[in-house]
Amino acid sequence: MTLKEMVEKYYFHDSSIDSVEFDPETREVTLLIDFCNWMQEDYSSDKEENIVLKLVFSNVSRISGEKPLFDLIGILDCKSLIMAMPLNSSPKG
Repeated sequence: MTLKEMVEKYYFHDSSIDSVEFDPETREVTLLIDFCNWMQEDYSSDKEENIVLKLVFSNVSRISGEKPLFDLIGILDCKSLIMAMPLNSSPKG
């Protein structure tokens, strides 16, 4: 899945970034997100309202952005998430 596909499929508004880790040896960035599952188009009452979502981006050459980007209480839009990762990275996990 590409980043474009991910942000078109999932609604990240008000979800929280719990942690961001970059491993320069494996060139992977891992995001743990307290994800608002209840805000998704395919949500039903038999699913958990919030879930921990783990996104792993591979082949990342660098990560940049101001530290407060990762200290946000919630994700207000996906532009912040996209700016944090190279656009050619694919999330997995």
